Amino acid sequence: MTRFILLAATAAIAATAAVPAAADITAFANYSGVGGANMYWLRMGTSYSAVGTPAQVAASRASAIATAGGRFFTIATPTSTTAGAVASKFTFLNPVLYTLGSLDAAYSFDATATPGSVAQTAGNFVYQPIVSGTFSFIYTGASDITVNRVIYRTGSNLLSAIFIGGTIAGQTGATSGSATASTSVAGETITYTSDFIDFSRTTAQDLSISLSSITRGLNFGSFQALRSFATTTTGSFSTDPLPTLTSATPEPASWALLITGFGLVGAARRGRRVPA
Repeated sequence: MTRFILLAATAAIAATAAVPAAADITAFANYSGVGGANMYWLRMGTSYSAVGTPAQVAASRASAIATAGGRFFTIATPTSTTAGAVASKFTFLNPVLYTLGSLDAAYSFDATATPGSVAQTAGNFVYQPIVSGTFSFIYTGASDITVNRVIYRTGSNLLSAIFIGGTIAGQTGATSGSATASTSVAGETITYTSDFIDFSRTTAQDLSISLSSITRGLNFGSFQALRSFATTTTGSFSTDPLPTLTSATPEPASWALLITGFGLVGAARRGRRVPA
């Protein structure tokens, strides 16, 4: 129950903005959607019926619980109910990469809640467990991107991840909420990859997606997963410590140190020369 309450509190905050889950976690990138609803939650499972004999009601309840689940994915158009990549704007927050501005990207997200994933409540809040998922932002801009003399072309991986665990949460009936995952929660993992930045030194990871304009609101039936809905999303991605650039060419400050080092080595070598 303690975890349910914490998740509810997180949802209340994230309903208006995507925020890091902990003070020492810092956002390194964010995204915004383009053109309305860009994600869809599809409920799966059988319905529960309280009508019938006690045995029939018990069987209906057992069937609903056993099959409760769903799938959360990006949709190519606001009216679609099938998975597909959607246009988005992706921004790095690293000082060097931030100068690139909002980059055109194809955003794909696909997560599942396996059978038995019943929506839960805590006070006025509802949350839907997610078992696992993946997402990616692939650069679709026509122009090459150059960072420290390294060229990135259309099709480069801005950011991708594999994650285990997570939650869709918000106030019951509300048209806003959040979808989050964090390595600070027991059993949850996030593995980030990118052509631009290196995560090998990070020890904590978060993802936070804000849901708005949820069609029909966050609702569910007894012993079932959340009812299906479309939503408009934005989000942010965080780590501790921040990831570093993966550019093969050193940054200007590094170049200055290298040049100074080469000069010192040269002077030392000249000082050791012995006249013939």
